[in-house]
Amino acid sequence: MTTRRQFTGSEKIQILRLHLLEHKPISDVCQQHDLNPNIFYRWQQELFEHGAV
Repeated sequence: MTTRRQFTGSEKIQILRLHLLEHKPISDVCQQHDLNPNIFYRWQQELFEHGAV
């Protein structure tokens, strides 16, 4: 059984910045960090709606 990884808020922001500020494709960012794109989109939505992830 695999364990779920926990990302800190600052780690999430760093990952989101790769796409939002450095304009890297989401697919590349997610592959680089072994992250499901749905999780990336959820973090992005939280950032836009609440200002924090």
